[in-house]
Amino acid sequence: MGKDNRKNRVPIVGEWKPVSFMIRKESGEEVYPFGEDARGSIICTESGRYFVQLTRADRILKKSEKQPGFAMSRREGFRVVK
Repeated sequence: MGKDNRKNRVPIVGEWKPVSFMIRKESGEEVYPFGEDARGSIICTESGRYFVQLTRADRILKKSEKQPGFAMSRREGFRVVK
């Protein structure tokens, strides 16, 4: 892609929730590795970095993940690296 095309790109900065995740094989077969109702998050930054997390909707949570405050304690374990 040339530099001229980059000027016309629409930024997708922010957090997005996937609608579906499907792989189409060369044979034309469609495969849903996380099920047809996959859940997840896609985060795109202004600097061009991105993070994608996909899981099955019916994923069984560990006992520790069901406890109040789990999400906050996990988040505190990460830091921004510049």
